Amino acid sequence: MEVVCERAEELGATAIVTAPHGRGRVREWFVGSVCNHCLHHSETPVVVVRGTPRPNRRDGSGEEKR
Repeated sequence: MEVVCERAEELGATAIVTAPHGRGRVREWFVGSVCNHCLHHSETPVVVVRGTPRPNRRDGSGEEKR
């Protein structure tokens, strides 16, 4: 985890762009995440990109059939 922050500083990066795994808060607390570590320990600004939920219907609407 520290490698990402250290490397960004070595390169003089203007930002670290990362995305969460979507594990959930409890599991992330036990396992940890690179995203969370960078947010709390990096001197380089961190941008967290969250994806949109994937559609679960073939027509791409994202609405469930009932």
